Amino acid sequence: MSQARSISTQREWKLAAVICLALAALTWFVFGQTLYFGFINYDDPQWVSQNPNVTAGLTANGFRWAFDRFHAGPLSSLSHMLDCQLFGLNPWGHHLSNVLLHTTAVICLFLALRQMSGAVWRSAVVAALFACHPLHVESVAWVTERKDVLSGFFFALTLIAYVAYARRPSVVRYLIVAGTFALGLLAKSMLITVPAVLFLIDYWPLGRFRQGARSKDLRRLLLEKVPLAALSLAAAAATFLTHAQAIATVQAVPFASRLTNALASFVIYIRQMLYPNNLSVFYGFVRDRPVALVAAMLALICGISAAAIIWRRAVPSLFVGWFWYLIMLLPVSGILQVGLQGHADRYTYLPQIGLYLALVWGMDDLTARWACRKPILATFALFTIASYAMTARSVAGYWRDSESLWNHALSVEPANDFAHTSLADLLLRQGRVAEAVLHAEAALRSNSDNADAHNNLALAISRRGRLSEAIGHWERSLVLHPENLNARCNLAWVLSTNPNASTADGARALELVEPVAAGSGGANTTVLRVLAAAYARSGRFAEAVSTARQAREAAQRQGDQALAEQLQASLVQYEGQQPLRDDTLVDKASVAPPMLARPQ
Repeated sequence: MSQARSISTQREWKLAAVICLALAALTWFVFGQTLYFGFINYDDPQWVSQNPNVTAGLTANGFRWAFDRFHAGPLSSLSHMLDCQLFGLNPWGHHLSNVLLHTTAVICLFLALRQMSGAVWRSAVVAALFACHPLHVESVAWVTERKDVLSGFFFALTLIAYVAYARRPSVVRYLIVAGTFALGLLAKSMLITVPAVLFLIDYWPLGRFRQGARSKDLRRLLLEKVPLAALSLAAAAATFLTHAQAIATVQAVPFASRLTNALASFVIYIRQMLYPNNLSVFYGFVRDRPVALVAAMLALICGISAAAIIWRRAVPSLFVGWFWYLIMLLPVSGILQVGLQGHADRYTYLPQIGLYLALVWGMDDLTARWACRKPILATFALFTIASYAMTARSVAGYWRDSESLWNHALSVEPANDFAHTSLADLLLRQGRVAEAVLHAEAALRSNSDNADAHNNLALAISRRGRLSEAIGHWERSLVLHPENLNARCNLAWVLSTNPNASTADGARALELVEPVAAGSGGANTTVLRVLAAAYARSGRFAEAVSTARQAREAAQRQGDQALAEQLQASLVQYEGQQPLRDDTLVDKASVAPPMLARPQ
């Protein structure tokens, strides 16, 4: 008997190993192409490719910087630093890390589901959907979204550790659960709802409720989540404190609009899961929706929730999967609006596992009495996975470069002002000024209050010698968004280096750039260059010399020899008590004020 059991166990592990290899192959079929992709001009410059705290590799200053910005996921930031340490700024290495982490998360999810349910093939189907669903392209193909795949890896490890603890409780096993969960929170604080998810899987598939439904047993299950909930509260508080400025923007969006947008997001993600077409890197926020549509969405969510509760004993997978989805999505539903997007594909990365569970196990339960059910379900599963994989592979192709990404976004929504603005930013950096003007103007036609579009249009028309008009757009940008770093620095540069004495204004330039320099911690060479020019225009040449030297040394450390040479030339002028002159601001040449990575 023991020998037969041993043989059976060996066969199960061999089958599991084959499935893990197949899942890895599926993941690489979809995402292996990303190793040939570059960085994009949306968040990648700010958080990775042009961030000196990150590009310097693993340093003490970088470590402090990462934890000062807890909302970005300190562990994720440290992983970017490690990539820079290992691969420099070669994009393939950063993409490799994302794909490897996603692959590992997929395999760990399969092992966790198999461990908790004992259903090998259903677990494999859920993991395969997680591996290749088109909605997950954004989380894997976008370097900045490292926090998704890293937190997904630790989430799956937390599930594995929790199942082991639930089967054989011990202090050591609980500490492992808490440790993996804490690492997940350090990767992305969206995991704050994990204790609730663990309580759900206590009900099904772990069956810990059925082991004892008395009130004291339920209290025990709740009490063991309290330390984990404390970790969640600490992470939520740290995120709020370090992200207060962005969260404060919710005051600009009425609560009713945020609530209806959240309801719409819950429904939109379901539709996109079932029929993933017209996916985009950015979906605009819709402030006003018809009352009838909002009522219908609310009725749908309430109806599914009621059905899940009523049928919780007959179809427990629906109950657990549906509320897994709702609970995990809640922190990013938009009720606390951060950013300009209405919803985002990346927010579905972990929440939609709940829907996969509900559908895969639910279909198996509903077809229990069918004849030939196994070949029918297997064929349907293979067809679905293959369809999603091919679609995801196509969607991933749009992420090969910024121009392809934004052109695709505009093909989905031609009036997408954010996409027009981002494409204008890219075209400016490529010297395609005429095209940049067209896209910046298109952005302002769609949304005249787009501060970044005003900044980009100002940059573009300043290259054509329309300086007074450009200054007007920079001023408008700062009225709309007083903390717009690009507009501040670009306008400060013009006011500092313009040969026209009637336009130059050193005091105003310092007022604009000094807060930016203080916020950057003296690490951004472009900001330091503008600050030095502003000091010189104000007659504070000693400070101009000191700042220019600091910028030159920073540029040399970062390997930017061209900027170091420009700063050396500026330094000579400051030492000669001469302010810097940018004659292109008069002669309508093709050289524009220096541009920062556009903040998001």
